[in-house]
Amino acid sequence: MKKKAIFNRFSRKMAMIILTGALLLSGCASGKSSSGEGNASASGTQTQVQYSSYVSSAGSSEVTTLDVSDLFSKRDLTGEYEEKECVRITLNGKEASCDSTSVSIEDGVIIIKEDGSYILQGSYEGSIRVEAPEDAKVQLILDGVTLTQNGTAAIYAKTADKVFITLSEDSNNEITCKGDFENIDENNVDGAIFSKCDLTLNGRGTLTVSSEKGHGIVSKDDLKITGGTYVIDAGNHGISGKDSIRVADGNVSITVTSAEDGFHSGNDEDADKGYVYIAGGNVTISAGDDGIHGESKVVIAGGTVNIEKSYEGIEAKVVEIAGGLVTVVASDDGLNVTDGSGSEDFGGGFGPMGAGGKTNSQSGSSDIYILISGGTVSVDAKGDGIDSNGSLFVTGGEVYVNGPENNGNGALDYDSKAEITGGSLIAIGSSGMSMNFSNATQGCALITTQSTHKAGEVVQLEDADGNVLLSLTAARSFASVVVSSPQMKQGETYTLIIGSETQTITLDQLIYGQSNGFGGGQMPGGQGGRGQRPDGQDGESGGRTGGKNKPGSGDGNFGEGFDGSFEGMPELPEGFDGSFEGMPELPEGFDGSFEGMPQMPGGFNGVPGGNTQGLDDNGGT
Repeated sequence: MKKKAIFNRFSRKMAMIILTGALLLSGCASGKSSSGEGNASASGTQTQVQYSSYVSSAGSSEVTTLDVSDLFSKRDLTGEYEEKECVRITLNGKEASCDSTSVSIEDGVIIIKEDGSYILQGSYEGSIRVEAPEDAKVQLILDGVTLTQNGTAAIYAKTADKVFITLSEDSNNEITCKGDFENIDENNVDGAIFSKCDLTLNGRGTLTVSSEKGHGIVSKDDLKITGGTYVIDAGNHGISGKDSIRVADGNVSITVTSAEDGFHSGNDEDADKGYVYIAGGNVTISAGDDGIHGESKVVIAGGTVNIEKSYEGIEAKVVEIAGGLVTVVASDDGLNVTDGSGSEDFGGGFGPMGAGGKTNSQSGSSDIYILISGGTVSVDAKGDGIDSNGSLFVTGGEVYVNGPENNGNGALDYDSKAEITGGSLIAIGSSGMSMNFSNATQGCALITTQSTHKAGEVVQLEDADGNVLLSLTAARSFASVVVSSPQMKQGETYTLIIGSETQTITLDQLIYGQSNGFGGGQMPGGQGGRGQRPDGQDGESGGRTGGKNKPGSGDGNFGEGFDGSFEGMPELPEGFDGSFEGMPELPEGFDGSFEGMPQMPGGFNGVPGGNTQGLDDNGGT
């Protein structure tokens, strides 16, 4: 949630208080390179078909696909070269030698001036620069290379149409940049490997990159990785591609440790660019900020993606997971989608009301969504587990969420709608902002536990015959559980075992239990089955026409006559316009957190459906 975290919690809780009271083919084997680039899908047809077909499974016009048919050329994928036709550059400490007129060497800089393939061997204290014609394709083959440089890039592709860095088979290569980056020309060169043009990394060797104060690997156009093993340690972003980062499902292994984003793609000038596409391979990230950040989209169609450390795990305007094994550990949100038009400053909110500091243009926006259609997704997040400032769609795969223990966040959080039409999901977290799905074609249930449970306890859903449908071990304390499975059928009974606690769920409706949080559209009294209160008593069933329970009855419903729209709402304080510009003045000394809040009526926890001890039938004391 970045800057939005504190205000998000405040805005939701404060507004609820007011309302209660009143979202491959990789290779570097020697061989003649292709005469033309051609096009190839990341993995032949399988990944392309898998990715393209899942979009229609969401059954929503909100979902659009990324065209993956021509993301990689044949030359990107193969990394082939004919050794006898390559120009050879020999590196030796502070010296270098080459017999070709297409290469010049001066003052510690090797300049490559022509189209072609160049083999480099040895150690060099200096830099390699590509200054070729704008239509040139330059291939640098690293065959046991060690480069060290201070204050600028060790490899700098200044001009060319496209540059390939190919790691020769079984070779070990190392690039080290120390100190602050200094401008050497009109470009802001700030990565150990820096390219102004399209950059492809391929081969079957190993490359270790250390960038003490800057980025690891940068392309100001498209950055493609189709083969090789990469170990990157960066003082800024690990891997940065302005237009895109594309990882093919060939022989690829990437390990990134970065002070900022692990993967970062952002293009403020073109809304269709600034995306990350991972079709396979093994990616491991430990990041100081986002694990993977795409300004427009992050698509994971296969492979293993393990974000071991991050502030927010995966962030973009759209996140789509169609396959693979995705594991996220985040100190804030695990998966987060936002268009950046307000959520970075405030976020959260009610959807139709526009509260939470978010503009109505973003709230419930149809082009902001998370779609999980395949693979296995495991999230461990201290903020929101899955947070959509638009919609959430689950159409397949397996989803496991260890969410927050604080009541200002939830295991699931969305602003517009959340639909589950396939796959299985189990999400645990705090109860203060807990949310269920708003629409489902299979059974789903939100349960508030009878007491707060501890880390290490196992949550398990069983059918009437004792078969285990879902299971998850808690990473931290929790008080609510969301479960959904294709095996959950309306009218049938299930048992939820939560440590030593057992609750029985009878699915009178497909959606059982209602949200405590406010998601877009699903206001109190919205769609929901009978929610079980902590005291074991059933709450009233919610309906689109509003429930009949009083505020604080345990099911999150407002008073009789509330129809789910704001026409039925009790009158708000004079001057309140639905945004926080119209909020009454807060108590002196209030610091934006609930530590500074005046004491509420005894037992009141600030959320509908919570502990209402001390309140009368009208929500007063």
